[in-house]
Amino acid sequence: MNKQKWTEKPITWGGYLNLCGVVYVISVIAGFVWYIASFEPAWWSSFKKKAKKLFMIWRPGRRF
Repeated sequence: MNKQKWTEKPITWGGYLNLCGVVYVISVIAGFVWYIASFEPAWWSSFKKKAKKLFMIWRPGRRF
């Protein structure tokens, strides 16, 4: 039996549509984050402060 690698198999329309769906969802999430960060800077700056505080708890000797 001659097994094919997944890279040697032909591309189907179903696989192409699945790929398009995944890329679409990722771009919608990235676009939403960009939209929130652009039009609501207070939210973005408070998120950055919380992230810095969280990382400072994990590594108290380091400064950012």
